[in-house]
Amino acid sequence: MIKRNLIKSENNNTYTVTIEEHISGEFHVTAGDVFQALELAEEKYRLGEFVVLPSPPTARLIMAENDETGDVTEWKEF
Repeated sequence: MIKRNLIKSENNNTYTVTIEEHISGEFHVTAGDVFQALELAEEKYRLGEFVVLPSPPTARLIMAENDETGDVTEWKEF
């Protein structure tokens, strides 16, 4: 665990922090090739036939944007 000293400043900025979680599901598709398999899976997903059930995230990402300047960080896995 990394500990950082927080320095309080009178010039605090406001940031919008975005957290993204990825979940996944596995589905079996019979197709002529991989491109058709992806196409069929996407169609079944859009039609509600393939549903990704809630599960622990396979990845978590975080980023921040300075609300005043619009400066953004890179996405970082945590």
